[in-house]
Amino acid sequence: MSSNESCPLCGHPVTSDELAAIHQRLEEEARARESASEARLRRELREEHEREMAARDAAQAAELVRQREAMKVDHDRALLKVRAEANREKERLQKKTMELQRALEKKTANDLGDGQERDIEADLRNAFMPPAGEDAIQRVARGELGADILHDVRYKGATCGRIVYDSKNHKAWRTEFLTKLRHDRARHDATAAVLVTTAFPAGNRYFCVDGDICIVHPDAVVHIAGVLRRSLIALHRQGLSLQARSGKMAALYKYLASGDFADQIRTAESLVADLRSLDARERDAHDKVWKERERLITRTKAAVDEIDTQITGIMEREEGATQEAVAG
Repeated sequence: MSSNESCPLCGHPVTSDELAAIHQRLEEEARARESASEARLRRELREEHEREMAARDAAQAAELVRQREAMKVDHDRALLKVRAEANREKERLQKKTMELQRALEKKTANDLGDGQERDIEADLRNAFMPPAGEDAIQRVARGELGADILHDVRYKGATCGRIVYDSKNHKAWRTEFLTKLRHDRARHDATAAVLVTTAFPAGNRYFCVDGDICIVHPDAVVHIAGVLRRSLIALHRQGLSLQARSGKMAALYKYLASGDFADQIRTAESLVADLRSLDARERDAHDKVWKERERLITRTKAAVDEIDTQITGIMEREEGATQEAVAG
């Protein structure tokens, strides 16, 4: 066998058959490497494709979430805008209706106030005079100096204090209302004073407190009278000195001016509005209306009970804590 061939790997002499075997093995190894390289490339391409698809799906999902959130925000803004416009229109129409009604009836502010005074007196009598209670309530004669209504709070035959009410039915708020009522309170030797009005200081509505004067809408006067009445009875039962009573009343007015009480009053206001709405629909759905009325009255009682809890806490607090609350 001739050996004039050399190995391509090491250079040693090889036969033709050996050389052919070497070349065949080299070709097989090269094909194996190509096959492995191709398989690896395919795997890498497949993995890269899967990563790209996953990234695309994640991006599409994130974009869908963003679009949905943007649509929800736009929807909520549009809904709030519509509701705000509806509320403004409702208030505008209600104000316009009241103005037209006043113009039609050609009543003066005093005439309107006189009618409101009668309604307030009737509501207070129904709530606190026999058989509901034992208080004494009377209107001050027209033309006499002083407040419009005097309310003597009584407990087991004893007088616990006096609340005076002044009724105003003007379209615009006037600071003179408070000045007059403070003079009236001193004139009648009253413990508390309530200004009943449909016009409020800027930024307030339905109820607010100015120092030691409660300013309240006619719809809520019985609620506020009840709070003041229960406080006067509590002070009477404790037999506190005049200075201690003043401290307790200061703490009470601080609570009445707080956000917690304002929230309760707003709840009561909303419930009163709901009750009026139910009255308007009573003819068409009598049974349904009365069930809803019972639910709203229960909620109103719960709101008032929460107020009573706060008042009781103030009245029963130790004197030192009360003075700290006033100072705070």
